[in-house]
Amino acid sequence: MSRLAPRQIYNDFLEGKIDKPSLIYYLISLIDKSNDEPLRIDAIKFLSKLGFKSDFYFKYMENLLISDDNNVIKAYATKSLIKNFPNRAFKPIHWALENVEWESINNQKKIGIDSILKDLRNTNHPKLNTLLDLKEHVVFNDEIFLVNNKILKLNNLGITHINQIERLEKLTNLKELYLSGNTIREIIGLENLTKLKILDLSHNKIKKIQGLDTLLDLNQLYLNYNEINHINGLDKIINLTYLNLDYNKILDIDGLNHNERLRTLYLSHNSIFEIKNLMTLTNLFFLALNHNKIKEIKGLYNLINLTILRLTYNEITEIKGLDNLKKLTTLNLAHNKIKNITEPDLPFLYFFNLAHNQIPEQNLIHFYKTHNIFTYFLFSR
Repeated sequence: MSRLAPRQIYNDFLEGKIDKPSLIYYLISLIDKSNDEPLRIDAIKFLSKLGFKSDFYFKYMENLLISDDNNVIKAYATKSLIKNFPNRAFKPIHWALENVEWESINNQKKIGIDSILKDLRNTNHPKLNTLLDLKEHVVFNDEIFLVNNKILKLNNLGITHINQIERLEKLTNLKELYLSGNTIREIIGLENLTKLKILDLSHNKIKKIQGLDTLLDLNQLYLNYNEINHINGLDKIINLTYLNLDYNKILDIDGLNHNERLRTLYLSHNSIFEIKNLMTLTNLFFLALNHNKIKEIKGLYNLINLTILRLTYNEITEIKGLDNLKKLTTLNLAHNKIKNITEPDLPFLYFFNLAHNQIPEQNLIHFYKTHNIFTYFLFSR
């Protein structure tokens, strides 16, 4: 019974109690006949540990890789072939990378496809290294990160420069890239990702918008929580429909004249004094300018499709400049300095927030009682 345990079999071999042929026989018998996965794995590990270079061992592991029903066993056979037969492993590893459903075991750190790719890299074998291109991935700090359905997530990894991400330039079919929560200061190294549709660079230390001119298909851009002073570098991204620049250091609205397809624009938590340079954004559906230093509502005349407008926490004193926004349904003017209430000529407005302004309470109550057109009218002081 002791010989049912791979470690005991191996120890018996080391102590001279069994010879090498017997060792191989017992371990292979466990792999072939046992239904106990951990037992089979241990047997493969001990076989691999011995570093056998025989043709028999190569063909056995190759057969195990191709024919076994268990993907975990396939993974261990793959790793054994890479370790022991770098000069012969190309063909079976090529087959494995293209045919095995690795997704079922990718959550297992030591045997997932990322671990296998790491083994291939570590061989430094030129021919084996060419197999790395069969699985889209990048490398950062010697860790493998896989592309899944043309999506790559590299959030919160301590990345300071995009060029630190090895193989990123090879991902020419990538559709979504997430780099939020790092310490990136410059947007560089993305030139080849011409099919990118979503780019998330939020929560970094970026000061300037640049390096995006080749991303002509970019649809959504997240640059919130950075250190950007000016809106620039977006002229070529004419397909952009979503732009988030919340929590930056922007003083002026500018540089968006060519982004006519924008539908959602976040500019909250900046230092903007004036609403301007939005005349070409006639498709804009949502505009957020909360937490700025805006004193007057203006510059919105052309935004005929605007439906949601947020202007909370500013220094606005009058309700005006809205009459052309006939599709507006939501208007949030809470936390401003408005003293007099006036009814904007907006036929579809149903959410109207005037809370925390300087309008006398009796005026607000009277307005509320005489205007039943608003589904939601918030006015508490």
